[in-house]
Amino acid sequence: VHALAIAGSAQGEASDDSSFSAGIVLNGAVVVTDLNIATKALVTNGSDITTAENGSQDQVFVVASNQLISQTDAGGASISGAASVTGTSVDIAIGGADNTFNSSSQTLAAVETSDVTAEALNVLAFLVPEFTNDAFGVAVSVAFSTGSFAGAFGLSGASMQADISDTAEAGILNSNIDVTGNVFVWADDKTELSTGSGSGSLQVSISGDASVALAPSAVKNSVSMGNQV
Repeated sequence: VHALAIAGSAQGEASDDSSFSAGIVLNGAVVVTDLNIATKALVTNGSDITTAENGSQDQVFVVASNQLISQTDAGGASISGAASVTGTSVDIAIGGADNTFNSSSQTLAAVETSDVTAEALNVLAFLVPEFTNDAFGVAVSVAFSTGSFAGAFGLSGASMQADISDTAEAGILNSNIDVTGNVFVWADDKTELSTGSGSGSLQVSISGDASVALAPSAVKNSVSMGNQV
């Protein structure tokens, strides 16, 4: 699974005979991913499994495995420029991104209300997904004036929020198991998670008289893990 959202824009304003020049750019990208995947391996509903043949027996494997690879990216970038030769120049750029990732998948391996006759019985559930989630925001603004005032203002932000509550279950319930060897029941969680968020702002103002440049940025990275095995 690969989800990608990138928004970008650039603009410029210039005036050589006006008292005022302004440039404004607003950009943002949003990615929302909600996974609810059921991976099941079941022997159920009164099934009867016998591996005996010519006096020999083999093992029975009941295996469920979630090996999902998911990558999500969100990015917003804004570039703006304004120039005025005789008057005031003001430039504003805002770039941001929001990436929200939720996963509540189930991995289940089970023998229920069934009969199994074999050398050995293995009931295995593996939860081994790989999640990579990133968000970035960039804002660049440049204001130039040979007149009275130049102002450049920029705001960049990135928010990354991941909430993962997957489950891995393996079990035997209300069943008759006849084996000459071992019964092995195993559930394992080896989830790999990587998240990143970043933002950057660059503002430049040049004026023959007075100039102002502001470049605030904000970053949020929140991860919640509640897997059950």
